[in-house]
Amino acid sequence: HAAMAGVQAAVLAQMGLTANDSILEAPLGFAKLYTQDDDFQLEAITNSLGKPYEIIASGSFIKKYPCCAFSHRAIDALLDLVNTYGFSAQAVAEIECVIGPLTDEVLKYSRPINGTEAKFSLEYCLATALLDKKLGLAQFTDDSVQRDEIQQLYPRIQRRIYADIPKDSTIEKDLPSIIKVTLNDGQPFSQEVVLQKGHPQNPLSQAELHAKFWECASLALSPERIEHAFSQLLQLDKVEHINPLMSILRG
Repeated sequence: HAAMAGVQAAVLAQMGLTANDSILEAPLGFAKLYTQDDDFQLEAITNSLGKPYEIIASGSFIKKYPCCAFSHRAIDALLDLVNTYGFSAQAVAEIECVIGPLTDEVLKYSRPINGTEAKFSLEYCLATALLDKKLGLAQFTDDSVQRDEIQQLYPRIQRRIYADIPKDSTIEKDLPSIIKVTLNDGQPFSQEVVLQKGHPQNPLSQAELHAKFWECASLALSPERIEHAFSQLLQLDKVEHINPLMSILRG
């Protein structure tokens, strides 16, 4: 949003929109508003600008699944076990998921009743990953959430919270989500994930990006436009004019 606002501001200025020249440093300007201090250092705003740019330093985080990112590590861990060992939902006696206290607080709907609540439900995401072996847009409709097969899996899914860990995102981001699966015959499996797929240090492959883009864009674009747009977006830094791409994306 910050980058978008910067581009919009530049375009509006180019079109002639004006504002207070001292909007930052004025007595009631933005610097005072955000620092609540009369002794702010205005040069601090630009001292490190572009050294490097934040989008390069931090990297780009692309969500693999259309649900709250706090659930993604657990989803990755369970799907990894399902894909590696091939057990079915019917073969599972119990799933235990170990998470941090902030994750527990954010993923607050243990029994969601609609698609919106399901996006913030650890139990739904794990049940759906186990049953469907994927989580896409189709998995977050109201009808999908209310499936009997999903409801029957909930009692088998337990969440456990790390002990003695404060609700602090800077701490919790380094904690793995741990999945422990026990089959009906007693076989145990476990997996833990710290960096979910889509994290700058664990990026989506081009095939995964293509699949995600196709799923989202197919709601509005023809297959030909989807492929054309995807190829253009992959080389966006080499595109001289953005108008042709925007024409494709308009559908």
